[in-house]
Amino acid sequence: MLLDGVWQLSCAARKIADLPISIPGDVHTALLAAKLIPDPYYSTNENLVQWVSGVEWTIQRTFEVTKINAFSAMMLVLEIVDTFATIFINGQEAFSTTSCFKFYRQDVYKYLHEGTNNITITFKVASKQASNRYFKMLPKSYPYSDGNNKIPFMNYIRSPQFHSGWDWGLCLVPSGIYQSIQLLPIKNFDLKEVAVTQVCEDDDIILKVDVHFNCYKRIEQTELKIEFESMTKTDTLSNYEPGEYVLHYVIPTVGLERWTTHEFGKQPLYDLKVSLDDYSITKRIGIRKLIVDTHDDDYGTTFQFVLNDRIVNAKGANYIPPDAIPSRMTYQLCYDLIKDMVDSNMNIIRIWGGGYYPTYLYDICDELGVLVWQDFMFGCAQYPTEDYFLQEVDDELHDQILRNKHHACIALWCGDNEDYIAIGWFSFTPEYKQFLKDEYKKLNQFIKSKVEQYDESRRFWPGSPSDGTFDYDGEWTNQYRGDMHYWEVWHGGQPFESFYTIMPRFCSEFGYQSYSSPPTVKTYLPEDEWNIYSNSFDSHQKNAAGNSLIANMFANYFKVPTTFIHQLYLSQVQQSIAIRMGCEYFRTRKPYTRGIIYWQINDCWPVTSWSSIEYGGRWKQLQYHARRFFDPIMPTFFEDKENKKTLALYVVNDRIEATAFTVKVEWIDFDGKIIKSWNQISHTSQSDTADIVWSIDNSEFDQKRDQGFFRVVLTEAESGRKVTNFFFATEYKNCDLRLANIKATIQKDGTGSKITLSTDKPAFFVHLESEKVKKFSDSSLLLVPGEEITVTCAEQITLEDLTIYQLAEVGR
Repeated sequence: MLLDGVWQLSCAARKIADLPISIPGDVHTALLAAKLIPDPYYSTNENLVQWVSGVEWTIQRTFEVTKINAFSAMMLVLEIVDTFATIFINGQEAFSTTSCFKFYRQDVYKYLHEGTNNITITFKVASKQASNRYFKMLPKSYPYSDGNNKIPFMNYIRSPQFHSGWDWGLCLVPSGIYQSIQLLPIKNFDLKEVAVTQVCEDDDIILKVDVHFNCYKRIEQTELKIEFESMTKTDTLSNYEPGEYVLHYVIPTVGLERWTTHEFGKQPLYDLKVSLDDYSITKRIGIRKLIVDTHDDDYGTTFQFVLNDRIVNAKGANYIPPDAIPSRMTYQLCYDLIKDMVDSNMNIIRIWGGGYYPTYLYDICDELGVLVWQDFMFGCAQYPTEDYFLQEVDDELHDQILRNKHHACIALWCGDNEDYIAIGWFSFTPEYKQFLKDEYKKLNQFIKSKVEQYDESRRFWPGSPSDGTFDYDGEWTNQYRGDMHYWEVWHGGQPFESFYTIMPRFCSEFGYQSYSSPPTVKTYLPEDEWNIYSNSFDSHQKNAAGNSLIANMFANYFKVPTTFIHQLYLSQVQQSIAIRMGCEYFRTRKPYTRGIIYWQINDCWPVTSWSSIEYGGRWKQLQYHARRFFDPIMPTFFEDKENKKTLALYVVNDRIEATAFTVKVEWIDFDGKIIKSWNQISHTSQSDTADIVWSIDNSEFDQKRDQGFFRVVLTEAESGRKVTNFFFATEYKNCDLRLANIKATIQKDGTGSKITLSTDKPAFFVHLESEKVKKFSDSSLLLVPGEEITVTCAEQITLEDLTIYQLAEVGR
């Protein structure tokens, strides 16, 4: 029985009674629907809704129960309860919840009766529960990231850490229940979970299937059935007494096709169904062999994923919860996001450790062929190690790992996000820092032991970043082993070229901010505040120094924009250049560097942030560049100013086969005249390589750096597909870019549109924008005279709907 639907919401402190609320759902959504709060995403309205999280809320409804005497138990199932809730059945307290990450399954039979019943759930104030725990633990205390969190001590409770704010997120602290509420009548057996582990034995993979169930009365005989592909296994269960049981089975997978990431092949998924009594559980299994390879080499220690004996060049982005209002986190929202990543040549997503364990994402990544780096939900703080807290963590890990470990996409379990390195962010005494390191070690080792207990098939990585050594007195992170976060370019304000000073084995965080595009800004910013210094605009910038960092970097590379619209546009150009420089450089460092995960793919509300896709799904310019710099065949220029003093053209091949191609390199002035060209350079790039296919001495252009740019056109021999890239030998502000006359024509293309672009002068970062279109087939383009580029979109638009930007407009 589902208890979903319309409940009644009440708050005694605010004299609100019997307000409709949809469950699954949250309090903020109900208040918005009733027009009792303004849109928290608009202007500075975030400040006007803070009262919501400071009062207790109650939801209740009635439901019918029939033939109750026919059952032995009635299991009430609650998942993703946010966070401190007490459940009453017919006025009697049944149980309470203390974690958003635990699955609650409670027998409420004794509280029910035949006919109409009432269920009431009260939500306590999470911030008060957190502060109560803080004061109870004194004099021991655990610091949190006060630069991110508006509400203190949220690290003391098992709730999404971003709820109280982050440097890209607003502070809401929602309450609610975000999955269906079920009341399951149990006759004999309660089938709780089917946990599936893939184990490699030589070249074969077997499935270890653990069936977790409770027996509620003595059963002389029944059958448990397992169905997997063409196999059906029936197990006769005899003479079972009431109690809790786990049965273990081994299922072969011989002859089944292997699952792999989308760039390598198909994603076959096989249903495994377990039936017992009146219930069944089905898991979709992708058969694959996946390891995290960290062997010693000449440079230190590798960090690379090996999938079906093939090294994966991991390319992707970090993920945060896709909406700050939980009711809006739909399957379609998540699917569209992962599909955009696949369409952008990404093969990995990192689930950041300050949000939720995703509800839909694993299924989608299994289906679309994307690996998942899964952080546990600990972020940028230190956490208690009291027994009650460790028990909450154990319950969380038990439920999340057993529920999800069958997913082919999950590549590793990671202990946390930046918890260990965060100890160094604060001015603590040496003694207090040592206390925090000791406490971190205790919690981290506890998590490690639980991962090893619950999932023998996956690597536990201590934290991100980490060198993987579990040396709790060491540096913890360096570029010779493990994964690295590199924030000198953003937080440190260093030039983009600083990426060239590091060679990480796996860079799992680095980013650069940009403003949202005008259509998105329009959704939250009043027209009279279209200014980067307005209160409303500033309230949508949560990184304290963010706007000044963006503006200061403008002056380093560009002519300074003089209009608000050009500031928005140029910020996205600047972000694209920064991340493109890092990603292209890291890709040329293979086999040393095997992973690139930039920060971040998405937003949880309309905000200035590091995202490449805006809230609402509109692609920033960076997302178009990501599709190009993550292309399996990528040409890129790299100038060595210090040693070889050359400009070299690298071609990176991530394919599993060799690829033959020709390249044409041109040095072009800003009127479009070719200063010099190097034509028809033929090369065959072997699988998984980064080759230099062309180079010249710096002296050939050193005195003419501001007179033109370099462009490469790579043409694949077999398919004829063309891949292009370009390089400026000096900052853009030093160049006399011509204002190009860009011509655009639009034709209907089925239900969409086809836009053809041409130009009389070279035009850079030519970006298309329409309020009707969230993404084009391409944008942020280089246009050169004599060539047309055709761009499509799924919507029918006219020229009046279209705005076209180019870099030369800025600063004029």
